[in-house]
Amino acid sequence: MNSHKALLSGLAVLLIAALMPGLGLFARPGPPAAPAAPDGPGTRVGMVDLFRVLKEARPFIEDQEAIRSWIDKEQRTNLGVKKSEIEALDAELEMLEGESEQRRNLLLKRDLAKLRFDHEFEHLEQERGQRISESQKRAFAEVRQAVAEAAKADGIELVLQFRSGPLSGLNRSEITSEMYLRNVLYSEASLDITNSVITILDAKR
Repeated sequence: MNSHKALLSGLAVLLIAALMPGLGLFARPGPPAAPAAPDGPGTRVGMVDLFRVLKEARPFIEDQEAIRSWIDKEQRTNLGVKKSEIEALDAELEMLEGESEQRRNLLLKRDLAKLRFDHEFEHLEQERGQRISESQKRAFAEVRQAVAEAAKADGIELVLQFRSGPLSGLNRSEITSEMYLRNVLYSEASLDITNSVITILDAKR
């Protein structure tokens, strides 16, 4: 009797296992389950080559040309006049021999002229650096605004900066620095919105 009951219990277990494959007793191994699908579409990403934008966009080319023109003008006028004055005094000194009072006066005059030249040159360098700094800050603000416009037009939610093209360093130190500054090593060409950003900037001036 006991053996009969044990046999019935065993058959019941086997029947339940056959009706419920989820128990895994008779289930055949299959491929692993696919990962769950995300709740919605992923973040749309765009890429911008800032170096190209600053180099090719018309507003920034015009800014750089304006700074160069200002430097050329200052060198021809203020620095040029003072340099000519020094050269004229040097020519007079070469015509005088000995330690005459006239020569000592010319030496003093020449030294003062050099001091004025050095002071003017230092002032010019400081103003040049200030103009370049202001131009860079203004350029970055304009680029960010243009990037935002281009991104919104394409439905892009996140824009990363990258550098295209080969390395341009001239020595080991420059090449190494440039390698580590290139945070993006690969991206699909379709993500690049640099041309759109340049077009927006060119249309604003």
